[in-house]
Amino acid sequence: MITTILILVMAEGKGQKGPTRKRRAQETRRGIIRAANEAFCANGYTGTTMQAVADRAGVAIQTVYFVFHTKAALLSEVFAAAVLGDRPTRPEQTQWYAQATTGADPTGSLSAFVEGAAGLLERTAALDEVVRTAAATDPEVMELHRRSEELRAAGYGSFLVSLKQRRFLRRGLNLDEETDAFLGLLGPGMYQSLRRDRGWTHEQYVTWATNALSRILLR
Repeated sequence: MITTILILVMAEGKGQKGPTRKRRAQETRRGIIRAANEAFCANGYTGTTMQAVADRAGVAIQTVYFVFHTKAALLSEVFAAAVLGDRPTRPEQTQWYAQATTGADPTGSLSAFVEGAAGLLERTAALDEVVRTAAATDPEVMELHRRSEELRAAGYGSFLVSLKQRRFLRRGLNLDEETDAFLGLLGPGMYQSLRRDRGWTHEQYVTWATNALSRILLR
């Protein structure tokens, strides 16, 4: 199968410059990721086949397997792309994170963090539900779920430490407990419940989460 794919790629790229082939490969990859995101969110992990993704993306199924190898690997790449957004940037390298962790105003810092984190949830909450469900039966997806939860907890914990260092937190707070509170109030489960099940807007959620966390955390 791989030999056939290589022959096809070479035939398509014959006579074209390297950057053009590279750009086409990147566009194909992005198209598959977009198609897979739609399919996973609409049909879940078990309900999504590689053939269905290929059909949505308008490519051969061999291409999907050649680029991503397994459905679990494809889901991992889709989730990573959702986290990074249209202009791939790690959360800790964004402007909102810098404002949240270095600002001189407690409320402004918390608001910046909630808005930034909620933006991530808007892109990833539905996928997170897919990952959580699939993790029960697929070891590769279980590892993806474990890793994503660890990164979220570490990110929220680091932000709380930055609040403490700037003396914005109320006295006597337990950082481990407050990190858990963050994970609950500013997590994909709560976001999905309020947005999808209760019909809240994204803006309503941001305002509510900011006010709730402000009352819990700030002096």
